[in-house]
Amino acid sequence: MVRILRRGRGKPIPFNRVKTLLTTFALGCALSCAAAGEARAADPSPGVGSVLLTEAVEGNQLVRKYLVRNTGDEGYVLFYRIDATQLASDYADNGLDLSDLDAFVGSLPNDELCSIRRIVVTGYASPDGPQRLNEQLARERAEDVVAYLDNKYELSDAYGIAVKARIASWDDVREVVAASDTPQREAVLRVLDSDRSDAAKQAALRRQAAVWRFLSSDVLPALRRVDLRIDYGQDRIVEVRTRIARPAPRPAPASEPRKRCCCAVVDDGSTGFLVEMPEPDADF
Repeated sequence: MVRILRRGRGKPIPFNRVKTLLTTFALGCALSCAAAGEARAADPSPGVGSVLLTEAVEGNQLVRKYLVRNTGDEGYVLFYRIDATQLASDYADNGLDLSDLDAFVGSLPNDELCSIRRIVVTGYASPDGPQRLNEQLARERAEDVVAYLDNKYELSDAYGIAVKARIASWDDVREVVAASDTPQREAVLRVLDSDRSDAAKQAALRRQAAVWRFLSSDVLPALRRVDLRIDYGQDRIVEVRTRIARPAPRPAPASEPRKRCCCAVVDDGSTGFLVEMPEPDADF
């Protein structure tokens, strides 16, 4: 039997939101190992990375408490308007992600078993437009989010933040279009799958008004963003109870049969017994 003494942080993520929550919990290993341990009276240690805290006997159970080390990362995506480098909380789903971020960071001081290990901020720009301008947009968007984190939470001083910048490629655009069911899908893929240069592909797409309207409204805005990933460790205290096998009581030794007495009762009057004893060398 496994009892979780401390519940972890967790919240459902809608599938239609561009957000990832990738978590690998050693807790699953703890549960499976504990179940196996109860079935086989062996040491039910929750697995690699766990630390035995206490061990005690309660009734017919051996109770062990382990510290199980978990790791995971929490992801947030913040979108930017075209050519913008200043975060707008009312644009796209930014308000929702900022609210989730605030709840996560705000809970850290009250969670002694959770610790931030790494923060990575990656700024992106869509591939349309001049490359030099896009490089600047990606970098300044990342710096803008870092400034937001420092102004509100002072995360740089506490944990350090890795900052990256990247221009999304036309291959990224192709991936989004290929997964869509838009009427413009085939026209876009024909251009992107050609052997033309990126500049020639962009020019060809711009010449098709309906195609470019689709890209401008449904595809390119999602590439103007900042990805924020927070790697953290969150430990759990897991209680494992194992029944103690009690040895069965040993059967009582069989009694030896009584030997027949060689004497004979000749009188059993109320005052006692008169016993006639045989001669010492009598043959029976």
